[in-house]
Parts: sequence; C-alpha cells; structure tokens
Amino acid sequence: MRVWLRINLPEREPELLQREFPGVEFLVGESLAAKDLAEVDAVFLSRMIPEDVLDGMEKVRWIHSTMGGARNLLSPAVMARSIMATSSRGTSARSMSEFAVACMLILMKQILACREMQGDRRKADIGALRPRILEGSQAGVVGLGTIGSAVAQRCSALGMRVIGTRLHVATDPPFVDEVHPPEYFPTLARRADALVLCAPPTPLTEGLVGADLLQSMKPTAVLINVVTRNATVDEVAMVRALKEGRIAGAAFCVFGNAPAPPDESELWDLPNAIVCPGIAAYDPDKWALQRDVFTENLRRFRAGGKLLNLADPAAGY
Repeated sequence: MRVWLRINLPEREPELLQREFPGVEFLVGESLAAKDLAEVDAVFLSRMIPEDVLDGMEKVRWIHSTMGGARNLLSPAVMARSIMATSSRGTSARSMSEFAVACMLILMKQILACREMQGDRRKADIGALRPRILEGSQAGVVGLGTIGSAVAQRCSALGMRVIGTRLHVATDPPFVDEVHPPEYFPTLARRADALVLCAPPTPLTEGLVGADLLQSMKPTAVLINVVTRNATVDEVAMVRALKEGRIAGAAFCVFGNAPAPPDESELWDLPNAIVCPGIAAYDPDKWALQRDVFTENLRRFRAGGKLLNLADPAAGY
C-alpha cells in the first residue's frame, strides 16, 4: 500500500510513521512522478490536489485532509469515482471554542470600550458601558458538531442557558438545555444573548445571517462567527447593524480560505467589532491531534473498516 503525505510534516515524522506502519510505503513531497502517482492508494493533504494530478492517480481510494471539513475535497471527480474523503474534524474544537468564549466575554463585558478609554486616559463610565452578566443569559449555538458542542459545554460551565441547533436532532447533551432542527434558527437568533455560528459552510448555511435576521436580534446581543468570515453572514448588513446599534457587537476570525476584509472595510475601525487573524484554530498540539485521526483512519482503511469523519456528499461536508 502506498500513501502520499502531501503536507508539511514535523522533523522525523515520516520515519516514525514508517515504523508504526511497516507494511505501508509513505511518499513525501508536494509532487510525485507520474509512475508513483499511478500507484498511490491514499493521500494525506492540507489542500486539494489539482484535477489533472488526480486523473493520474488510478488506484487512489481515500483522501484525508488536515482541515476540519471535507467540503473542498468533494470535487465532481472525487464523487464520480467514489473516492472516500475524510477530514480532521474535531481537532480544532478546543482552540476554537476557547476563542468563541473569549470573544463573548470581551464583547459582553465591554472590554473593547474599556481598552479604548484606557488608551485615551479616560475613566470608564460604568453606567454607560453596561457590561452584561453571562450567568443566566442565553447562548445560541448554531451547529452542535464537535466545535459547537465544545462551545456549548464551556458556555454551560459559565452558567449560561444553552440552546442549540443541529442537522440531526439526537439525544440532548447534558450541557445543552434545548436542541432544535435548523429551521429553528430564526427563533434562536431572536432569543440569544450571544449567537455563536459553528455550522460549516454549505449551501444550507450560505447567507444564513442577513439584514432581516440581524434586525430581529436583541440590541444587546453579540454575534460570534468562529467557522467562516463571510460565507454565512452578509458582511455589509452586519456592518450596518453594528454601526446602528441593532446588535451590540460581533467577532470573527479570518482563517483558512476566507480572505481578510479589504483595507477600506469599516470593520477594521468599528469599536464593537473584533477582527482576528487565524488564531481561532491555532493549537500547539494540532499536529498530534491530526495525526491521531489520520493514523486511526489508516488502520481502518487497511482493515476495510468504516473511516472516521467520512464526508457526506449529500450534506456537502
């Protein structure tokens, strides 16, 4: 069996993998010769390979990504050939959920305003700032997958009432007070004091948050978008809502394939917005977490078992 490691690996990692899987030949590099491509059974990658390269991989049956979602792997060619696609879903849950809660605290406790006053050497008018209490407030978590569940668990630990949506409503986790299907989202947005978007970008979530929905939210509510910058949110409408005080604040992390806002975007200067570089998914232990998923799937692939985090073409991820 031949596995192509098309990722940046820590030093000595190919040697360690070879020791762990002596029956597998690992090929390392950004590109391979045509004769080697034709013999590849599986690929571990960080970004999708070009279609012409895939065409030369006659034997490939499985593609695994370092990313948390497999949407970009589900090309027409992959689906037409029934190539299995898996992701490293769950490996960013710890870091991204902590980022979400940190932003929630910063916005609801008015830390941005306090920092601005500190820079201007001004005393804070606490009555005017009106910091919010998280305990007893309602956290709306959109998408109770691995990241959303981690967010919900942390919100519950802070004493918040957690209301979530998920594509398939199953048994309620003990740290979620209510679970609803995706159709409940407009009601969830109206109820939430903090609305946290954790659903992956799919045709179902594209443009999910528009002007009408932002208008329906509490003026004291905050919006936290941890998964994508603009795939689910109408950015123009969000800027308008922040400027006009329709919502109290918003935060998002620029990472992955989502570009940063253009230099002329008002988001950079809004006092109630947090624009972060790609820190939400950063974890010093990220490779160890990704490696565990990959090696477990490699064992299952060799044994003909069911793979973890197998992409669902019908759902789009």
